[in-house]
Amino acid sequence: MQTLEQIARNHAMEVRNRLMNPALANKVENSELKNTIKELREQVSRLEKDAERKNLDLADLQAVVLSQAARICDLEGLELKTDGRKTAKSIIMNILKGYPDITYEDIVGRRRNIIFMEPRHACMKAVYDQRKDLSTIQIGRIFDRDHSSILSAVGRLKRNPK
Repeated sequence: MQTLEQIARNHAMEVRNRLMNPALANKVENSELKNTIKELREQVSRLEKDAERKNLDLADLQAVVLSQAARICDLEGLELKTDGRKTAKSIIMNILKGYPDITYEDIVGRRRNIIFMEPRHACMKAVYDQRKDLSTIQIGRIFDRDHSSILSAVGRLKRNPK
């Protein structure tokens, strides 16, 4: 273990060598700068990932608030105001006019019967097309599905429209 005096002497020698040999000083400064740049890039990467995670959390929370507001309006018999836009439920109900035996609860429920697949996908695509302000995460919450299910249904209907 070095004493304080030895550490000070070594530091003084390094400083003297840097002053006497500018090439060595530049080499040290360049490596220090490269290390600093590397650390800053890592920090930026961490901050970007954190911001992305927080944006997803925010979208989830907004979807929860919208869902709760819609439930309250349903319980109170009120129409949820969305600045002139149709509600997701009204879009779904409009699509379900073409499927008389299927209910709203069937569409947003967890049942996986094949008879619900076509109308559910049609409803997902309609909400996706008509409500551009909603993310696939938010639409997924309406249908009690993952956002990838929404993307799959929309993509399937774009490839094979019925």
